[in-house]
Amino acid sequence: MFGLAAVLVTVGCPVPMLARWLTGKPGNVPTEFYYRVTTPIALAMMALVGLSPLVGWARKRSALESENAKWITALAMALVLGLSPGGGLA
Repeated sequence: MFGLAAVLVTVGCPVPMLARWLTGKPGNVPTEFYYRVTTPIALAMMALVGLSPLVGWARKRSALESENAKWITALAMALVLGLSPGGGLA
């Protein structure tokens, strides 16, 4: 996830220099670009961090824990999709 965010930000950084080199006019990347690019990635990372305690690395889960994990996963995905740009709330 961090790698994806780094790649997307790296793509946006040289655009002003490339625009000046190609067209002669200085270009710019608005701050909103970085917000739109990194917000969904950050929300996905937060959801993964929140869900990580549910992963039973060394033990078998009970049926109740598995059912709770499904609901928590669905809630986390709804929040990520709802809070991301274009998702409705942002």
